[in-house]
Amino acid sequence: MEKGRVAHSPLFLLRYVSNTGVQSRFAAIVPVKVVKTAVGRNTLKRKTYEAVQKVYSRIAPGYKIALLAKSPAITASVTTIEADLKDLFVKAKLFQ
Repeated sequence: MEKGRVAHSPLFLLRYVSNTGVQSRFAAIVPVKVVKTAVGRNTLKRKTYEAVQKVYSRIAPGYKIALLAKSPAITASVTTIEADLKDLFVKAKLFQ
């Protein structure tokens, strides 16, 4: 992802690069500095994947996307994360 593009939001850092594949692929990354316990990191990843699943149909195909969680995402609900991701994808021009 060295040559990819970056977009920021209050809850996430989005890194994306064009891919030759048909579908866009996602990775949710929660650093140990953000959440110390594995249980907390996995919970936040599940919330992030759930929010991505709700907006996936609107995302343009052919991208590799990495979502890096920031500290405020820990206490955010799935609906808040979903709204933040929508804004982030619009900002990055990833919606069709």
